[in-house]
Amino acid sequence: MKRQPRASFNESFLAGRSVITAQTPGEINRPHGMDAWIINLTTEGRGRIGRGEERFNADPGDLLLFKPDAPHDYWYDPQTQHWTHLWAYFFPRREWYDWLAWPPVSPGILRLRPSPPILATVRRLFDDVIDAWRGPLSRREALAMALLEQLLLWCDAANPGSAEGRLDPRMQSALAWMRSHHAQPMRLEQAAEVAGMSLSRFAHRFRAEVGTTPLKWLEQYRITLAREQLLATSLHVADIGAQVGYPNPVYFARVFRRLVGRSPRAFRRSAG
Repeated sequence: MKRQPRASFNESFLAGRSVITAQTPGEINRPHGMDAWIINLTTEGRGRIGRGEERFNADPGDLLLFKPDAPHDYWYDPQTQHWTHLWAYFFPRREWYDWLAWPPVSPGILRLRPSPPILATVRRLFDDVIDAWRGPLSRREALAMALLEQLLLWCDAANPGSAEGRLDPRMQSALAWMRSHHAQPMRLEQAAEVAGMSLSRFAHRFRAEVGTTPLKWLEQYRITLAREQLLATSLHVADIGAQVGYPNPVYFARVFRRLVGRSPRAFRRSAG
């Protein structure tokens, strides 16, 4: 039997905000799916996904992933008469696939319902992805993809099936706080307080569950963000260092070289 063609936007990346109301013409119906992945976040109203026994609702705070080939059959729920969602169309990088193993809700469709603190960060990052994609930068797609990578990592933290999702909830809270405050001077006592532990107990549990010390984890996280900014923007190296938590450019370059194997400028040049 001949395989039916999948829908395509004929782009390598797209992102946007959709507001669907009773005045919006036509329902979304792509029975053979798409050639890329779609992620969406419901922000207002309610979406109707699928029909019959496969039907379910997308409520505010619900994150959905549509795999390639998953049928797209959705519209607003008749009870709300409107549905607002943020979305991105993308082809995952190789290292992303482990982060896309969300719990299934329907054939080819996956769903997460993050806790309020993680959801707030995901919403902010989704807005940033869309704004970057629509922005004036020559490397806007690279920046949008870098932000989407952060978004997916946060989703992975909310995924009960992921390694981070299986962490002690106190460690998850501490990691979320450290990500949100990575650019600020940080004392371990603050993270321990978020986790509700003594400093010594926190340091012990963190290493046992995460596999490294809190300060080494933070250092790696900051440098990962710096690498993304070096590739996706034309910001000065010192400004990027300050943004990720290293106001001293000499110290930033030293840490970057130790973890990456080259200076920030050499890393940027090597990427073209």
